[in-house]
Amino acid sequence: MKLKGILVTSLFLLSLGVAGYIVARVHHPRGTQGFTLYIRITDYRADGSGPIVSATKVRYQKVDGSWKMVTTYPNGRVDVGFGQMGRGVFHVDEKNQRLDYLSGLSPRDISEESLRATPGFVAEESIIDFKTFHFHSTSEDTGESLDTYVCPALQGYPVKVLSTSKNGAKNIYEVTQVTLGEPSFTVPNYPVDMTRYEATHGATAATANQQPK
Repeated sequence: MKLKGILVTSLFLLSLGVAGYIVARVHHPRGTQGFTLYIRITDYRADGSGPIVSATKVRYQKVDGSWKMVTTYPNGRVDVGFGQMGRGVFHVDEKNQRLDYLSGLSPRDISEESLRATPGFVAEESIIDFKTFHFHSTSEDTGESLDTYVCPALQGYPVKVLSTSKNGAKNIYEVTQVTLGEPSFTVPNYPVDMTRYEATHGATAATANQQPK
């Protein structure tokens, strides 16, 4: 259960654009059209039982790279995150009516050539009729492997992420449907809270400030 919780949390953060090796390197470039992604997260236990759908997501992505993600869990809980160019990535805390700032968000153009040159590149593969670039990595510490399939036509977004633990348990994050066209969505105008960002980046910034200039 602990491993499952870690995987689900990691994939939620990845989908918000603040975690994941490939997403961190590639970012989300400006595209030629907007789209909406329908996503499913499925768990398979080490004993081979499953599948268990742990969450579903809808991601609304505009042509300028701004986006909104709505995550629904089996117990009915809903999480909302969004990113706005030049402003940043936020998690919506409806209970406290605030926006938790997570990271910055800026456009960054990519090319198929740069993807092929990225460490961990395996091959080009077609998934749900889109060309993707398959990347593979394995953690020397945990033995966990990660296979990520990045789609240039969808602003560099991963259409599939397969995480396999050392004991054989799997977590699959996959896009099941794509609707092309500029989406329409709104985000709340709550006050911004920097606590989560500072907890992650504060120590690094403090250390950097102590270095000789």
